[in-house]
Amino acid sequence: MLVEVRQEHIDKGRPLSIYSCPVAHALQDQTGELAYVSQNYCLVNGKDIDLPPLVREFIRKYDEGSTVYPFSFNLELENEDSRIIVR
Repeated sequence: MLVEVRQEHIDKGRPLSIYSCPVAHALQDQTGELAYVSQNYCLVNGKDIDLPPLVREFIRKYDEGSTVYPFSFNLELENEDSRIIVR
């Protein structure tokens, strides 16, 4: 699944907020589920999502108050244990 972090997510996000960062808003819009986002991973619908360096760097910059821009990343669902892995 392609997750697009749009300017509207950035504008309504709040730095250092686990439920209101732009990545959380994008995941919530894409999945319809509440998303919890930390610096290294997300939790969506009870599934752990490991965040790749691109997303981690975006969150770090956003939390520091730096200018960030819209971007996208992919979620892939592994069949063996239904764990969501971000690539």
